[in-house]
Amino acid sequence: MLLPRPLHPALRGLRRGGPQLRLARWCTSSPGGVNTPAEASRIQRWSARLALENAYLSFTRNAIICTVAGGALIQYQKSEGKPPLAGAGLLLMGGGFMYIGSATYIQLYFHLRHPLRLGWRSIVWAVLNAAAPASLYTLAIMCVLDEYPTALLEGLRRFEGHLPTLVRASLFIDPPALYPACVLLKGVLDHERARLQIVRRHAEGHWSLAKPKRVQGLLADKDVASIIVRRIERLDYLRNTLNKYAKAERAVPTAYVAPILAKLQTELSLLEDILETDLAPNESLGGQTVAGYTLWFFASTASSEHKAMRNELEAVRMLGRRLAAIKYTAIEFAARGQLGVKQGTPEEAALDTSKL
Repeated sequence: MLLPRPLHPALRGLRRGGPQLRLARWCTSSPGGVNTPAEASRIQRWSARLALENAYLSFTRNAIICTVAGGALIQYQKSEGKPPLAGAGLLLMGGGFMYIGSATYIQLYFHLRHPLRLGWRSIVWAVLNAAAPASLYTLAIMCVLDEYPTALLEGLRRFEGHLPTLVRASLFIDPPALYPACVLLKGVLDHERARLQIVRRHAEGHWSLAKPKRVQGLLADKDVASIIVRRIERLDYLRNTLNKYAKAERAVPTAYVAPILAKLQTELSLLEDILETDLAPNESLGGQTVAGYTLWFFASTASSEHKAMRNELEAVRMLGRRLAAIKYTAIEFAARGQLGVKQGTPEEAALDTSKL
């Protein structure tokens, strides 16, 4: 049955040969301004394809809404000290919408390929159109969960010199910015090994005026020595890893360095509290009285052990300040246009894991 479809009033009376008139003739190409069965069938096929696209966009929109809401809820629950189970559920819903919508989109295109008269190019385009957003969504979720794909980071690392300054400064850290931290960490380790020998002498019964007071029944000097040994092992592991990045030939991804720096900051914070406690006045010498505090002050000033702990505390604080300044150093390198790795100083070239 032929359906009459008159020309739109806005297209009447147009100049012959104009683009609007050609569009009108394409829409009503049959004599008398009616659609032939072939044209009606073509319109129906395109309407069906647009319906498929709209359904796929609905799935994608729901996935984005659930993911954003889930991320916000996780941050809120973490700030309140609650387990982020509700946010994780919304993230799962978002993933379900994304992957189920993509699979449904491809399945419908495949089953309707004959009624819609789709060629292999349309099928390939449908697969790519569904796979690209799902892949980017997966990549984004991995980055949110701090599971950065190594292939992506290494690929960006090859072209880091061509990235915008601010983008590069947030994604990469220049190895020269890590060199001072490696040197200061070596000093902290040396101080900690020296303190280990002091604690072991105390455990063997050697007396000292500046010996830190231990709570009876909780921690003995042997227990403190064991704790120091474990701390030295952890710091040595962090130093070796940081040293490897400091000797890298290209800029290092922040995703590699940031966890190491965070662990190192935690270790330094705990060590600083311990040293401040050990350096406090010893109550066993009457530190709460003026005479006792005076005796403790002169004893601690003359004690080489107490001086070593003071030096270690200062080294720990210096390293903490250096770690806090690393990100600003990286931005400064990028702002100056110092992309990639330049010729290092002789001290940087001599930096070696076996010697540190």
